[in-house]
Amino acid sequence: MTQGLKTALKISLTPEEKKELGSLVRSRTAPTRRVKRGRIILLFAVEKRSITDIARTLNMGRNHIQMDKAFFRIRY
Repeated sequence: MTQGLKTALKISLTPEEKKELGSLVRSRTAPTRRVKRGRIILLFAVEKRSITDIARTLNMGRNHIQMDKAFFRIRY
């Protein structure tokens, strides 16, 4: 795992949220955008990966990852 910059935004998930997100990322019928967002949150909150590492893994920009984390924080 690559060390990235520290972020002030922390996300902690309940077991129910982890299960729901896990189901979402394995879904073959969910919208792609929701699946990617779920994957970002799981990588960040459960695996404690850095924004840079997640962006590299998912081939996305850092800003995109940060926006999705903020979106999750607002919704839940």
